[in-house]
Amino acid sequence: MRIPHRFREPASRLAILLTCVPLMTCAQPPSIEERFGRLRQQWLAESAAIAFSSRSSDYTQLPAFRSIVALGSEAEPVIARHLAASRCQEDFFLAHAIAEMRGWDPATVAPNAESEQAFCAIVLRLRDGSPSG
Repeated sequence: MRIPHRFREPASRLAILLTCVPLMTCAQPPSIEERFGRLRQQWLAESAAIAFSSRSSDYTQLPAFRSIVALGSEAEPVIARHLAASRCQEDFFLAHAIAEMRGWDPATVAPNAESEQAFCAIVLRLRDGSPSG
């Protein structure tokens, strides 16, 4: 069976087409840092509505926070670096994400933490293998 000329592609043009199409349509998935960064920004925006709350559960139950936890252990080092860089002075509720990813109960991990910043510091020390004392 002969294909009419108007439907035939030159072999070189067809090879280029088959080679380039996957490259054009297949984008690299965002890195874990990018995904965490976007979710963190979303979480901060959601947190603005409850900015005067002192209950950690108000922050940890927000949809974007739940999505951060869902990133799993792959995101843990990214979160830890972020918290360490600010010395637990910014976004310290994110320490709860690390604790949850590790299956740690906040009440037993840091029963004497006087603040969320102190809880964050304890979580980072435990994560690094240092004593919590």
